[in-house]
Amino acid sequence: MMKKIILMYLLLPSLALAHSQVPREMRKFVATERVDVALDVTNLNSFSQSYEVLVKGQVLGVFTLKPDETRKVQLNLRVEESDKWMHKIVSTRSIPREGENLRTEIETLISLYRPTIKGVEQ
Repeated sequence: MMKKIILMYLLLPSLALAHSQVPREMRKFVATERVDVALDVTNLNSFSQSYEVLVKGQVLGVFTLKPDETRKVQLNLRVEESDKWMHKIVSTRSIPREGENLRTEIETLISLYRPTIKGVEQ
């Protein structure tokens, strides 16, 4: 068993792909139907890597980061209903380079609540 662990440890660094995304969870009370949110995405690889930005599984865009580069991903989300928590999963997913078939994907759960404000038309 120990030999397998050591073998995996020796092989994985050359195969590992990595990136980070923060925050991993966000809860906000909002006053309007549209709300801006921001995520910081960092390429932890020693090479440039392209990433897709997805909301609820739908690709919204693609960007490329150099090694150790961080980018703030800005999104404008819609809160469809009032007086109810709305949950959206926003993720970044690596795009494999030629000859690669491993991908990394990190999700952030964004929970938004828009109360009904008495006396104000929405």
